Amino acid sequence: MMTSPVDRLWLTVSSLRTTAVLATLLTLLAGVAAVVPQGSDALMLLGGEHTEGLRRLAALGLTDVFNSAWIRAIAVLLSANVLAVVVRGLRGGQIEGPSAPPKAAPHEAELVASLPERAVDALRLNLRTVLGRAPSAEKVEGAKVTLVFDTNPRSQLVPLLSHLGLILVVVGAGLLVQPPPAKHALVRALLKVSDTRSSSVGYFDMAQGEPVKFFQWRAEYVIRDYRASAGPGLGPAIRMERVSPSEQRSEGFWIYRDAPNNFDRRHRKGLVSIEAVSMGLQAAPGYGMSSNPYSFLLLLGLGLAVLGAAGASRAAGRVWVEADGERVRLVGVPAAAADRAFARVFERLALVSKLSVES
Repeated sequence: MMTSPVDRLWLTVSSLRTTAVLATLLTLLAGVAAVVPQGSDALMLLGGEHTEGLRRLAALGLTDVFNSAWIRAIAVLLSANVLAVVVRGLRGGQIEGPSAPPKAAPHEAELVASLPERAVDALRLNLRTVLGRAPSAEKVEGAKVTLVFDTNPRSQLVPLLSHLGLILVVVGAGLLVQPPPAKHALVRALLKVSDTRSSSVGYFDMAQGEPVKFFQWRAEYVIRDYRASAGPGLGPAIRMERVSPSEQRSEGFWIYRDAPNNFDRRHRKGLVSIEAVSMGLQAAPGYGMSSNPYSFLLLLGLGLAVLGAAGASRAAGRVWVEADGERVRLVGVPAAAADRAFARVFERLALVSKLSVES
């Protein structure tokens, strides 16, 4: 039977394989955002020399991934795909009619009812109790009654939950690792400080605007400014000021993260020489991950992934119960071949049915 172009398009849009492809592309873009400088950091770097590669990436929109046309296109496609998968899954979980059991099935059981007139009612009640749901369909043909039970009618939505959860985790994590906005960020630096008099060495963890005294000196040092890039080979830099009791503020000096060894000692005569171990922007108090709106995406994604994993552990398949007089036949077909969980469920249903009709 030939399928129309519309049907083929629907099958493609509503395919979980399409979801996986789009999720992979989204993960790759998030990886690019984690490796390639983004936003204001990229703009600062573009002003330096030897940035041809970065300029090419900027032309492709890869220096502002989460505001680029790439992410918008994937978001539109993914939204359409998720909606189509949901609709297809809901339709797939509904039983339009009590289709007959296959002639050859992996799970079968034959029973003989001692009271045929009560067999159907007992089977309907007891199997509903075991599965936690009523029959999906029921058909009466004279003395023959067919009951259809789906052990997990929404099983087609389980992969969707997992995929959607992973997508939200990737997007949330990608957005959370972006540098905080400048107005909600503080400069943080770990400095290696050497005393010029005693040659003592200490490590100081400093935050912007926090005055710190080094060793026995009365002067205080304060971080005033930050640059994401101070030039080729120098990396980011912080501007510090020395404040002493005799003077409110000094002109300040720059500390470069990637400066050569003893660069500060040679080029700045001071009470101490300073080398940067690490430096960067940190969210200000009250603007961290807990207050970031994107953290909700991360938590929601983790929740959906857990629900998907829990749903995948439930046996999925269909069980037919045919009662024709004293003859009762159970037929089970799992959604996935050799599903041991479904086999255990079918064995339990067969035992419950045997106790229901043969006692």
